[in-house]
Amino acid sequence: MEYKDNDSKLIYLIKEGKEDRKSLYDKYSPFIKSVVSKMVKYCKNTGLEENDLYQEGMLGLTNAIKNYDENMDNKFYTYAKICIEKKIISAIVASKRMKHRAMNESIFIEDTDNSIFKIDGPEEMIIDIENETEMLNKIRNGLTDFEDQVLLLKIGGLKNKEIADVLDRDDKSVDNALQRIRGKVRKIINK
Repeated sequence: MEYKDNDSKLIYLIKEGKEDRKSLYDKYSPFIKSVVSKMVKYCKNTGLEENDLYQEGMLGLTNAIKNYDENMDNKFYTYAKICIEKKIISAIVASKRMKHRAMNESIFIEDTDNSIFKIDGPEEMIIDIENETEMLNKIRNGLTDFEDQVLLLKIGGLKNKEIADVLDRDDKSVDNALQRIRGKVRKIINK
């Protein structure tokens, strides 16, 4: 059997039970740490720390090892990079969602004027979350991997320049991706 690269051979051996995953974990650990160091600054008020993002990156690598198909056109590194980045980005975005807002932005009641609190009922909150999730899933299904990453980071509150920095792309490619996303969203909404 011919392998595209050394990683492909390791993946084959791991899946056959002849090799331990540790060698790939050790090899990709510096890459995961570099991605985490770039993204940790976007985790303010999320409850996530550097170690949490690192663990998400390792889970992304585990998924890449488990799901990599030698017959795909890309090398394992390319596939693993996407899986790792997506897993970390998804963790950041999930931590910033509305359902985590109370925990992430909590303040002591003693420090506030209680008359300013207005809380919707739990039913309305659940319906809002379900509707938001359903619409987001519809949108994400029609996006490329890059567009999906851009969308998740944008939803997470990052500016275009920050998104470009995180994804190691130029500002123009991020702007173009956002334009394509807007077009796809319009099509979904108009259906």
